[in-house]
Order: sequence, then structure tokens, then C-alpha cells
Amino acid sequence: MIVLGCNGFSRVSEFFSERFGATGINKHYLLGHDAAAALLIDGRLVAAVEEERLNREKKTTDFPANAIDWCLKEAGITFDDVDLFAFPWNWSAQILDETLDVIRASSAPEDTKTGLMGDMTDLFDQVVSHEAILADFETRTGHRPDPAKVRFVPHHLAHATTGYYLAGMKDAAFLVSDGRAERFSTLTGEIRAGRITVFDDTVTGAQYSMGTLFSAITRFLGFVPNNDEYKVMGLAGYAEPPTPNPFIDNLLRLHEDGRYTFTKPLRTDNLHSHDALFEEYFGPFEDTLDYTSRVAAAAQEMLNVATAHQVRHLERRTDLDRLLFEGGVALNCLNNTPLFEGSRFEDMQVSFGASDTGITIGAAAHAWLNHPDTDVADIRTAAPVTPYVGPAYDEAAIEEALEGFTGRVVVSHLLDDEVIEHVAKLLTKKVVIGWFEGRVEHGPRALGHRSILANPGFTDIKDIINTRVKHREPFRPFAPLVLEEQAPKIFDMGRKTSSPYMTFVFPVRDEYKDRIPGAVHVDGTSRVQTLTDEGTPRLTALLRKFTELTDTPCLINTSFNVAGEPIVCTPTDALNCFMGTEIDYLVLGNHLIAKTDRIDNQKQEHPVPTIQRKHTMYHSTVLDADPDTVWATVRDAMQILDIVSPGDLDIHRDVSWVEGGSVETVPARYDFRLTLNGRLVQQEIAARDEINKTQSYRAIAPTSGVAGYEATIRVFPITNDPARSFFDWSRVLEIAEDADLNVVERIIDVMEKQTDAVRDHFATTSK
Repeated sequence: MIVLGCNGFSRVSEFFSERFGATGINKHYLLGHDAAAALLIDGRLVAAVEEERLNREKKTTDFPANAIDWCLKEAGITFDDVDLFAFPWNWSAQILDETLDVIRASSAPEDTKTGLMGDMTDLFDQVVSHEAILADFETRTGHRPDPAKVRFVPHHLAHATTGYYLAGMKDAAFLVSDGRAERFSTLTGEIRAGRITVFDDTVTGAQYSMGTLFSAITRFLGFVPNNDEYKVMGLAGYAEPPTPNPFIDNLLRLHEDGRYTFTKPLRTDNLHSHDALFEEYFGPFEDTLDYTSRVAAAAQEMLNVATAHQVRHLERRTDLDRLLFEGGVALNCLNNTPLFEGSRFEDMQVSFGASDTGITIGAAAHAWLNHPDTDVADIRTAAPVTPYVGPAYDEAAIEEALEGFTGRVVVSHLLDDEVIEHVAKLLTKKVVIGWFEGRVEHGPRALGHRSILANPGFTDIKDIINTRVKHREPFRPFAPLVLEEQAPKIFDMGRKTSSPYMTFVFPVRDEYKDRIPGAVHVDGTSRVQTLTDEGTPRLTALLRKFTELTDTPCLINTSFNVAGEPIVCTPTDALNCFMGTEIDYLVLGNHLIAKTDRIDNQKQEHPVPTIQRKHTMYHSTVLDADPDTVWATVRDAMQILDIVSPGDLDIHRDVSWVEGGSVETVPARYDFRLTLNGRLVQQEIAARDEINKTQSYRAIAPTSGVAGYEATIRVFPITNDPARSFFDWSRVLEIAEDADLNVVERIIDVMEKQTDAVRDHFATTSK
């Protein structure tokens, strides 16, 4: 039996943008994020991949056309061979009626209720109904599934089945908690021999969603909701939760049946419905580490209390000794360890597909498990499923990709043993290495096939990776890789013996904190990934060799990408990320790759890209001034253009605001002429985020061979040195077909030096 699962909608992003203002920072406030496809053949997962890895749009909601196409090609089949089509949503007419009834019964003003009911009806008709989903499938693939072959799986049942299937299909109790499903946000139940029982009295509505509330807090703190919750988890480590905690004392209400509610229900049509309440609890928003970490710690404690309450009730409802925790809230790894340790369950699993990345697997598995032809014996003998089920690339594909970087990289081809030996030796130094092997891992975590590796023995390695490579906030921690058999010696793992998917956080034992400082968060914990020879043989061999050379028992592992980009998928993705960051070396299969400038010990040369190629640059530096001082200067386009133009870098003249632009206006137009050829350059400040000290620029007309230009600057605080700042500058140029290559080369050469000019300016003014 062949089952295809898929998640994603062609129009959902457009619909939520138009009706609910889900754009910009709120762009992930919608259904269908983490679009993906998965393929089961006779109960075995043979292929699964997230659409974002292929279309390169992070957390894409789009219909997973590329993912479906790859899954079918990987298995060598067509749509005609598929027996069942499974979708992880079941928006029936009854669900719509119940949703409208809830809106009618709410206390919202009548005009608000009328508008929301109209929006929900249109969402149903145009996007999520059975007919709309099948029509979307036909439009995007050219194939209309036979209705007899279609299974619409309720969203939370898809989540529960994901955990059950991936953990090896052993009978278990489950807790599912996320933003929202069709109507609800959380529920509990059991799975026995593949059949699900939901404890109906534990079902909780979307207006009391812990996932959505945590997302609202994420947004309040200046991050992207339904995307950046892990940043709030990182911030929580910098403070103790306040006593009393207003989230727990004033907002959260626990009920005897295991449910919880909020004294002020969420309004899913209002992204800011609780902002005033948060300021009532904590005072007016302050963009300081003290304020944001205090709110984050309070939110984290609230989430812990609510889920522990659910599990305590679940313990009384079931005689099973295994617990599955699935849904987006299950990715809150700070909660998972105390949740398990405080329970009577003998084991607790959080899968690599716990978020919506995994529900295509769950939907397909649910359809297979509930088909009359499925043999119970196949369920009883199942084993846990590997996360490495995405695309792989052979030697020919790697070499073809390398040809596009001729002259920019130096490549060494190594034997298997040589890769382990050489890379382990490189990692004894303060270097950062991109690691690319085998099939892409599924889910939001990089689990060793598309990873960035480094030595955690250096105290400043975290800052190096955050600022020079990942281009992200400096407070963010990194996860350590550790051999499963050594993990309890290094980390206080309690009753856990493994953590293969980075879904649990453990305290680092005191005697190891100074040995792996780069992998220890400010609160003394680490989000651990345990390795075995069976699961990741090559990476495990590398860690063993590294430990032999250094007596350091861990490696830093972080996802192979930069902030805002999906994890790399193809060899070309990996090479572009490598060349656009300060990663020192790249391992592509058995190829060890360095940049030409590193080998020559010279400043990196940036040859002009081939025609129509985008040229990406990332630069970062530490500035000798506090963030407020730096931001006050660099947010002004006139000042920044003056700073980056000393001596032979001066390629601008006649710089001025135009069409009413000013330093306080966004968008704000400004022009200048290039001294290279006298051409007019027209640019504008396109967006500004005062809280996160971020500003974006773009060209509004092509000139001098540059068909398109986008740039972003950001100023970060340095946690342990508030008098200094991290300054990050990313730029993308699209080169026109008629480009004067000499002019473009000069523009790029100047841009390569401009960050240094900013550093030199603040070094001078600080004296």
C-alpha cells in the first residue's frame, strides 16, 4: 500500500495577509506553515521533505508541489500508483458550524463577530474545505485524487500519530499541544495497536491556546510569532521567573478535569489582544535584557505549570507507562525535562517531527494504520524511524555544484577515514565547519546531516558563530553533540538515557562546564543531541576521533543556514552559505573545501558573478560603542554613507534626501551619484525596527549594472560587555545582463571594506 501525505495551501498566506494583517513580523500567524510531503510504502517511510528545503522560503505555507514531486521521483512512482492521499486537516462542514457558533457566543462586539464569521466562512470555502483542498491539489499537480482514496485526518490526530509512528508504534498515552488545529489547541488520549482514543473532556479550545499565547508573548518581545519562540526560551535562561508570577496568578486557571483556561481568552483575530495585559503585568515594554528575560522566564514557568497539570491528570486516566508529547509546544525543550521528571511515566518521547513539519508523516501513517488491509503484526514489530529521509546528492551532483565555484574555492577529495581524521584535527582549533552528508534530516532541527560544527572548548566560539556565521542574536545558545554512552556522565539527565533529536535540556555537570563552555547556556544547561554508531555512523566516528584528540567530549552542532534562511538542502545551497559567511571549511561528502583567500592567506577576492547571478555578502564586526550610540548613527543614511566613504572608498557624491525623505521617515528616499561613472543611484530605507535596531534598504531603480539591491543592518548588544556592540551588514546584489564588469567589481570591492570603515569610525570616536 502506497500512501502520500501532504500539507500546504496555495492561498492561505494571501488570505491571512488580506483578512488578518498577517504580514511582516506576523507572517507566520496562519495555518499550513511548514508545508511538506511524505510517502509511506507498506507502512515504511521511504521519503519525506519540507517544502522550504526545496523552494528556499523558510516556514513556507505554499502547496508542497516540489516536495510531492521529489517524493514520487524518489520512489519511482506516479500519482496513479498511490493508494491513499492523506491530508492533516479535516475542516468539515460541522467544524465550520461549530466555529461559527463559538464566535456567535463570544462577547465581542456584533460588527466584529459578523466580520469574523464572514472571514471564517470564506476561509473554509476558498482554502481549507475538503473541496478547496482537492481543487488546490488538482490545480498545482494536474491530478485530481479519487475521493475514495482521500483521507482527511484531524490535525491533532495527525500530530499524535506522528509521535506514535516515529517512536516505533508502541502503545502510549499522548499529549498534543500547539497553536490551534481545526478548532482546538490541546488534547490528551491513548494509542493502542494503532487506534486512537481521545479523552474528550480534556479538549481545549483555541481561545485558550498555550501555543498561541506563547506566540503572542514572542511577538510582544519583538520577535516573529510562530517562528521565534526558541528565542524566548533562550532569553528565559537570563532571569528567574518573578514571584509572584502574574501569568500564573492572574491569567492561568487550572481545572480539576486537567484542562486550563485564561481569565482573558485569546482573540485569534487580533494579534495584539493581550499586549496591554502584558504591560499591565510587567510595565511598559523596555528593549533591555532585564525586561525581556523577566517576561520570558515568567512565560516559560507558566507553560511548564500548564503542561504539568495536563500530564498529572493524564496519569490518572491511563495505565500506560509511555508518554508521547507532540505539537509545536512540545518543541519547548526547557519544559520537556521537568515535565518527564515530574511524572510517573517510565519514558517520554518528543519526535523529530513534533511541530507541523511532521504532520504529513502522521497523516499518512494514520491513513495506513486505519486501512482494513493493514496487518496488526506490522504494527507490533515496528522500529523507531530515522529522521534522515530527505534528498541525498551523489558524487556527480557535488562535483557539478563545485564547478560553479571554480576559482573561489580549493577542494580536496579525501577517503572516508581521511575525512574523519582531517576534520577532527581541524576542529581542535577555533574554526567553524559546514558538515553536509547523506539524506537531509526531517524537522526543524539540524541533526548532523546539514550541520555547522565547532569546538565547544573555546569560551568565545558561541559569539563567533552567532555573529560571523549565523548572523543572529548573541544571547542564543548552541547544542552539544555527545556520545549516548557518555551523556549521563557529562549531563544530569535524570531518568533519560538518550536525547537524539535535541528535544530535552539538561544541566551540565559542574566538572564539565569549563571543558565545554561554548555549549553551556547562561543558566548552566544544554540542549543535547546524543549520537550512536547506528544512527549517525560518520558523525559519531568524527566525535570519537575529536574526543580522542582533545579530551573534549562534545561538539557544537547548529543548523547549516543563516538567520531567516531554511537549512541547506543541495550542495549548491551549502556552497552559497559557506561563501556568504565566515565558515572556515566545508565538508561536502568526501570533499574538504576551503576558500581560496584562506589558502593564499590574503583578503578574500569576490569575482563578479556570472550574468543574472545574485551576489550575497555578509559582514559583521564588534564596535567600540554601546548599541544605542551605534544605532543613533547608523539609522541615518546620510551619516552611514559618510562613514563608509573615507579615502579611496569614497564612491558617492551629491548625497541627499529626496521626495520628502528624512532620517525619521520610513520609507525614505535618498539619491547619490557614483564617482566611478557619474550615474544616479536611487535608494530608500524600506523598513526600520527600532526595538531590534534593524534597518533595511533597497534600490528603487537599476543602475551601473546592478539590477537589484537589498541590504539590512542590525546592531546587537553584547551581553557581557554593554559598552560595545555587534554590527551586522547583509547585502544582496543582482547583476544585470549589460553590466560593466569593471564598475561592478569596484562596487563590490568597496562594499567588502565598508564594515571595516564603520568599525574604524567608532574606534576613533570612542577615544
